[in-house]
Amino acid sequence: MKKTFFTLLLLFFVVNLQAQHVEFVVDLPFEIESKANAKISKDTYLQLTADVRPLADVYIADISSLELKDQAQARRFFERFDDDNVAFYVDWAKQAVYIRLIPQDEGKKDWDVEKWATYFKMKVHSLREKEGQDIDKTK
Repeated sequence: MKKTFFTLLLLFFVVNLQAQHVEFVVDLPFEIESKANAKISKDTYLQLTADVRPLADVYIADISSLELKDQAQARRFFERFDDDNVAFYVDWAKQAVYIRLIPQDEGKKDWDVEKWATYFKMKVHSLREKEGQDIDKTK
């Protein structure tokens, strides 16, 4: 009886110690070949790092300034910007979003940082036209 109790107690401590060291990682549906940093302003404008040539296929941006309440809200927010040329994947534990550039149109395959910045600004402006100046992050 004592042996079973101590075994269970030891097992409890081992499980607790392992649980403290678990690192949450977003399960990306693709391989990251090259990555770089991006910034998202409080106004939701996305700016890719300009010093990376050629452009990375994935950019990572901090989302903590957006004041999203949970992972579900963050996913819903970024899904509104997804399209055939760009996809967003939220890693809530790291308060980050992975931005994958997947240009489908021939013209977009040669875009530089400035053209992508304009593209992202147009996406934000389009959403603001639908929802007003303050984009609703709770949808």
